[in-house]
Amino acid sequence: MELLEKLINTFSVSANEKKTKEVIKESLKGAKCEIYEDNIGNLIARKSGNGIKIGVFAPLDLAGGVVTYKDKEKIRFVSVGDINEAKFINMTAVFENGKKGFIYCEDINNLSFDNMYIDACGLDDIEIGDAFLLKGEIFSDEEKIIAVGAGDKALLYSLIEALKEDNKNDITAVFATRSRVGFKGAVAAAEKMDFDLCICLGESENSLADGVLLTVKGKNMISDEIAVSLIEGLLKEEKISFKREVNMNTSSCAGLVKKADISEDKYDITYVSSLFY
Repeated sequence: MELLEKLINTFSVSANEKKTKEVIKESLKGAKCEIYEDNIGNLIARKSGNGIKIGVFAPLDLAGGVVTYKDKEKIRFVSVGDINEAKFINMTAVFENGKKGFIYCEDINNLSFDNMYIDACGLDDIEIGDAFLLKGEIFSDEEKIIAVGAGDKALLYSLIEALKEDNKNDITAVFATRSRVGFKGAVAAAEKMDFDLCICLGESENSLADGVLLTVKGKNMISDEIAVSLIEGLLKEEKISFKREVNMNTSSCAGLVKKADISEDKYDITYVSSLFY
């Protein structure tokens, strides 16, 4: 749980993921991985093997906000990523330098960023263009953590722990930058890589206690039956609870990764699926 809590408390708004990448690099020391960053900012960890080539994508970043206006009393902002105005109500904005400010709404009956602001008290060094995360109460015990962003950070945690295990297959983990603004990092990485099986990790609006949801159809993707069968077999082998889902409300990384990966020589051997925690 210590690593998961550290990831949850590490700043990681889209395009501002440096600190999270540092935590991941430190956590993978001794994992026998080749670790590097690509030109767009993805952190990539490869564990070589003689089996099939598996690519696993997980988002580095969280949605948040960015400052658009500032005076002595109020700091105005807009969202960064797929998050609406309601999510900001009664939350605390946390900036990369650790400074915090409470978020207010001037008209609760008219939710818009024009009516919302951060109390500027103590935030003299915050500038237009500075990004912030949303912070709420963290509840935890020996088995569970409930916090803003905990679902996405759990994906990173799971992938880090998986890379520490011995595996006969050739695994490339893409800790993808800018996932909250169109999966830009994942798409850029997929265009340069060649996998036999590709798995995209994400967070679903649905839930399954103590297990995972396997998305077979989404707004912009259809999972290959071969990938679904293979993943279900692995989940059964590890005695992990799961169920299939159809989620037509949001686009997923998997659909864009598959589109980026299509070419005549590898379209028939690359299978893309989404696992949602």
